[in-house]
Amino acid sequence: MIRSVCDHVKPFPLVESHYIRKNSKKLYLEGIKSASRMFTLHCEWIDGEKYRAKALTKRQYREMLNANCNIGFHKPKKDLCDICHVYLNKKIPTEEEKSTFLKHQAARKAARHLKQQDKDAAKSNNSIVAATFDFEKVLVTPHGDKNGTLVRWAKVEGEPYEVKEMTASNIFDFKSLLANKNWSKNTDSEKIQWTCLREVTVHAPHYDRIEYKYDFEDELKTIIVLRSGNRNKERLTREFQIEKTYHGNILISQDKYKDLINLCQSEIIPKKYHQFYKSSKFEKNSQNAPEYTYDEDN
Repeated sequence: MIRSVCDHVKPFPLVESHYIRKNSKKLYLEGIKSASRMFTLHCEWIDGEKYRAKALTKRQYREMLNANCNIGFHKPKKDLCDICHVYLNKKIPTEEEKSTFLKHQAARKAARHLKQQDKDAAKSNNSIVAATFDFEKVLVTPHGDKNGTLVRWAKVEGEPYEVKEMTASNIFDFKSLLANKNWSKNTDSEKIQWTCLREVTVHAPHYDRIEYKYDFEDELKTIIVLRSGNRNKERLTREFQIEKTYHGNILISQDKYKDLINLCQSEIIPKKYHQFYKSSKFEKNSQNAPEYTYDEDN
C-alpha cells in the first residue's frame, strides 16, 4: 500500500520551498493544491494487478503521504497590491490606515460589481464585448523535464481557448501617436494623475477626448487630447502612420538557442518541431563567440 502511494508521487514535478530551502528538505507538489486531489488521481492511476492493496480513504492516503514522502502542497501567494500588503503587515494599524484600507476594499467590490454588469451586458447583447486582463505576478505553468510531464488536470468545462499565432509583422508601435497631444491637464486646468485613475471612458463620436474618474463614485472629468481646430482634428484622425515594432527577425540569445537545440537533441522536444528551432535566429554573446550549429546525429 505504501509502495503504491510513493510510486504514484514520483512522476510528479516537485519544487523546493522558496523561503526555507536552507532549513528544510521538504519538497512541494507544484500545480496540485491538496491531498484530496492527489487521492483522486491515485485512485484513477493505481493498477489492481500490480498493487495488492491501496489506500481506501482520503485520510489513509494523507497519513501515508505525510509519513513516507516528506512532501507538501505548493500554494503560491495570492498577488497583493501595495495597500493590502502594507495593511496586512501592520500589527496595529492606525485609524488613517484602516480608513484607507476600507476605502480600498470598497473600491475593489465596486470594480467587481461593474465588471459583472459588463459581462452580463455582453452576454445579452452581441454588439458589446467585455474583456478582462489579469496581470499575475505569481503564475505556475506546466513545464517539461527529462521524463516528460503529463498534464491531466486541465480545465474541461466551458468554451476552449482559441489560440492565434502572431508574427513580427502583427506587432505595431503606437508611441508615435502620443506626440504633440495633451496628456497633462483636463478641461478644468487640473493636472491629471494618471497612476490614480480608476475608470477611463472613450466614445467613438468624441474621438478628441477621454473621460476618466479617480473613484467610481466621482463625476467624470474630461481631457481634450487633440488641441487643434475641428478640421485639423478630423485630418489627424485619418492621416497617421503606425510603425511596425520589429523590422526583421526577433533574435534570441545564443544561450537560449543552445538550450533549445539541446532539448531537440535529447528529443524532449519532438522531432517534428526541430526544424523550427534549428532555423531560429540568435544573437551571439560576443563577437568572438564560436558559431553554434545543430547536429541531428548528436
